[in-house]
Amino acid sequence: MKKEGTTPRKEAVKRYRKKNPELTRYGLLKRRVNGFVNPKPGTVAEETLSKVDLNEYHQDLLELRDSLDKRLEEVKKVMAENEMYIKK
Repeated sequence: MKKEGTTPRKEAVKRYRKKNPELTRYGLLKRRVNGFVNPKPGTVAEETLSKVDLNEYHQDLLELRDSLDKRLEEVKKVMAENEMYIKK
């Protein structure tokens, strides 16, 4: 039985999340990082970042870039070890 107020779309999303928890968590992590780096207008992330010291935010982005560069190299190594095709 459907709960009152639920829509077929909400139910489908709930089923997908239950069936694919790893992909759901992956998507959440990705959205969080993207929200920090490139917040959409009108979001809580944009409002929060507008109130933070710009120098601090800039430093955080630089640290994030360094972390991303290191992680990309690690992933590239693993892909090469597994003889996977790497797009350039």
